[in-house]
Amino acid sequence: MIVTAKKQVPWSWVIIAALPLAAVFFQGGVMGQAFIFTLKKFFDNPETITFIISIPPLINMVVAAVVSLLSDRIWTRWGRRKPFLIFAWGKGVIFMPLMPLMPDATSLLVIYFISSLLGALSTPYEPLKQEIVPPPQRGMGFAFVRFLGEAKNLLFFFVMIGRFDDASFMGPLMITGELVLYWTIGLMWLAMLLLLMLGIKESKTDSNQKRQAKTFGSMVKALIDPHLRNIYILVVGTAALGAGLGVMGVLVYTDQWGYSKQDMGTNVAIGAALNLGIVFVVGYFADRWDRIKIFQFGIIAALVLKAVYFCYVTFVLPDQRPTLVEMVLFGEMIAVAAIIAHTVQSPMIFDYIERDRMGTYQAGHGLVTHLIGFVTINGVGWFVKGYSLLFMPPAGEATRIVLRAEADRPAIEQRLQAASWQDPAGGGPLAGAAIDARPWFATGRIAERGICYEVRLEDAASERLHAGERAAAEKAKNAAGTRLTTAKHALAAATAGGEATAMASATAEVAAAEAVVAEAGAALKRHEAELKRRADAFRAQVLTVLADQTVAEGEQILAVRADRALVVDLRADAVTTDSAEALLKAMRAADPAFIDLRVIRLPDGTRGISAARLAGDADAAGLRERIAAQAGVEAPKLLADGGLALAEQRERPVLVLEVASVEEPLESLDSPVTRLALSVEGLFGAKPPASDRRLGAAAKSVRKNAAFPLVRLSGRPGERIVVATAVLGEDAQAASGGDRAAALETRLATLAAPGAAPVPLQRTLYEAVEKACTGQRLTVVRPEIETGFAKLRYNYFSGYLWMMALGIIGLLITVRFTRMVRRGEIRKLGVEEHQR
Repeated sequence: MIVTAKKQVPWSWVIIAALPLAAVFFQGGVMGQAFIFTLKKFFDNPETITFIISIPPLINMVVAAVVSLLSDRIWTRWGRRKPFLIFAWGKGVIFMPLMPLMPDATSLLVIYFISSLLGALSTPYEPLKQEIVPPPQRGMGFAFVRFLGEAKNLLFFFVMIGRFDDASFMGPLMITGELVLYWTIGLMWLAMLLLLMLGIKESKTDSNQKRQAKTFGSMVKALIDPHLRNIYILVVGTAALGAGLGVMGVLVYTDQWGYSKQDMGTNVAIGAALNLGIVFVVGYFADRWDRIKIFQFGIIAALVLKAVYFCYVTFVLPDQRPTLVEMVLFGEMIAVAAIIAHTVQSPMIFDYIERDRMGTYQAGHGLVTHLIGFVTINGVGWFVKGYSLLFMPPAGEATRIVLRAEADRPAIEQRLQAASWQDPAGGGPLAGAAIDARPWFATGRIAERGICYEVRLEDAASERLHAGERAAAEKAKNAAGTRLTTAKHALAAATAGGEATAMASATAEVAAAEAVVAEAGAALKRHEAELKRRADAFRAQVLTVLADQTVAEGEQILAVRADRALVVDLRADAVTTDSAEALLKAMRAADPAFIDLRVIRLPDGTRGISAARLAGDADAAGLRERIAAQAGVEAPKLLADGGLALAEQRERPVLVLEVASVEEPLESLDSPVTRLALSVEGLFGAKPPASDRRLGAAAKSVRKNAAFPLVRLSGRPGERIVVATAVLGEDAQAASGGDRAAALETRLATLAAPGAAPVPLQRTLYEAVEKACTGQRLTVVRPEIETGFAKLRYNYFSGYLWMMALGIIGLLITVRFTRMVRRGEIRKLGVEEHQR
């Protein structure tokens, strides 16, 4: 049994006292990360989400303050802190598992606010923990707290957040990753509740606070005690310094940078794994050095590193999208600085607080942090919204056009803004049209000059249609789709069990859900068709204004020629997808005329590889020897037991197309940090990523078409040209053409070389290349890239500017507090009490 108010305690007590924070941290992960995605099912605007998140702290600060004050002034048979915690942690057992089950926004918000209100009763936990752990052990004790936080990051972000959207069935019951996250929290709170009730005992003390009247006036007087007011100055500073991106941090990863939830989780988890040992080093020195100096060093380092990270992403990276290496590097440096500051922060503050005023201080601390939190959480949301409205493309009709030659952004915008425009919805004159035009690249590159432009018309009416009726129809369809899926599984279970009544009920439910899906789907299609009609009308006007500069269909095809290839089939029983891929990369790097290599089944059923090279001076034996030589380095197992023996050889016709692209097909490493990381990896034998890796991935997609079994896509340094070299299959057939087929075939007919494949087959290859490149963030030039309604593009990362401004304010406040300590205006009453 753990007992409070001891001069020294076993380290096992320190660890057990911190264990409830495992549930606190995990809930923080769920409510700070997963809950954002739960909210996004019903809300989209960042300022709305941040406002919802900020309301409970604002309401709860009053409840938390009263609870903290009372916890210094009461005594029950269970203690003075524990009764409040029993109710607070009990709510986690009940309400957290209910959140993902709520069918609409109203139900979700009701459960959320009730849960948050009851959660305010948990504020006496920190004083209870500090009463268990004496001052000389608090530094290492808080290091273990940080260890739990990093362990939570490792588990939550690496394992669980990426599974948020997963779903599986247990009979008719659908279990999602979202459900598992919230239910895990409920189980954790149940375990902590049992620990609190059965494993911790509070020691009764002769407290001056208990002898005071429990009136509102007396509690307010104790709350604004001159000594505590000075401590609140530091709390304001630390709260400002700790202000982060909040919910914007999640959306930076997923919405702005385009990473998946699992990518985000992996990034955080890597940092957490690195931090697990650092926290104990900091905790060791926190019990031996001047804590306030350590704290100031940490916050200054964190502030400087955040500024460096923002400038690096914004001004150095051409696409303003850091790689995983960069996120881990900067994130880890910032995290280490934050660990240094946060590990000493709590022990440092409680050095100034006596035991009997810990609850009173916690009340004031809660008021200050909740108020500052309300301002900072909403502030970052409104800052991001304002920044995006001022500097990012607006919501409205959007179209991406391609020019014949590169042009500067000011010149294009000037032509567009000088033109007369009509309302895309009604066709009437549109006065004061707000036109935005920016160079667009599939890679996200930010530039002031380009060949492809995204042109937008700010349109509030279309934005209301998209966010109102269309969004409502989409939500209704999704909800009905989930209902239909559940009903079908219930019907299958009832059918398997032969239960007639259940089958009839499930059949009726399936029919009802299908009707709702059809109705909502029809409404969604109507709204999307109207938005598309308006966007098409806007596009027609844009093309009229820029008619002399835009590319015409077919002009993107630069050249067509015919060739011959030598194809060899080699026996390779040990071949795998990975070994074939490694061998292919090596062959292409060693021989520019080499086309492709893929795993096949030979006529006798054994595994083999089929490889092709431009005929030229090649012969089958020589090609086989070249492949074997590379296999000896990249995949030696292929040579075992007579591997790579020649099974068949033949010559096949080759079709070569050259098409223009918006982006340069060959990637360059524009990131200094990534280049440095690759250089370090190279010292250990690691190979840098190939500059043509996007082309290689696109070629695999093209060869899924049986007409082109062996394909190579290549590029030339500094040129925006994709060269497609395709070996024609034995029974190569052209695909049926769409609306663009006639114009494409007309162009191809004018470029046709002697001996080339039929024009429809050439067009089929072009269409396959265009589609495959799109999937690899590589855009083949064409008159219409995309047209439709576009939402306001938010720059969530701009929240770093807000965060750094608050950090500077917090730093100045902390410096003022330090000067007050040095002048003797603030005493370490908690340390003095322990030493008596």
